[in-house]
Amino acid sequence: MGRDREVTMRSYRITDPADPLLKAFLDGAGDSLKTFRYFAKRPLEVIAGHVCTWLWIDEDQPVAYGHLDREGETVWLGIAVQEQHRGKGYGSLMMTLLLDSARGAGLRSLRLSVDNDNQAAIDLYERNG
Repeated sequence: MGRDREVTMRSYRITDPADPLLKAFLDGAGDSLKTFRYFAKRPLEVIAGHVCTWLWIDEDQPVAYGHLDREGETVWLGIAVQEQHRGKGYGSLMMTLLLDSARGAGLRSLRLSVDNDNQAAIDLYERNG
């Protein structure tokens, strides 16, 4: 079963803010959007300026979102996992994908911010330096 599960998982690069998979991710994110407030103050069109924007797909359903967002000289890393899929390793998969993307783009440093009470995210970020 584990092998079959791996075959159903894939990364998907978002380039169009109107992509229905992006909408599906946000519609199904649940309480995850309480700690990942990136789109609360920004239109979806902001992704056009990202270094990269990714979704992690499992069985044709988006379960995790990640981006590298350039703001002047700073590149911000952002990750969100749908509430119902937390604790399944999708955050780690997205982190690896984003770090690989950063290396491929020649980026030497990234920044992020996280709520003090979001221990799962803090642990993920600390594990990845």
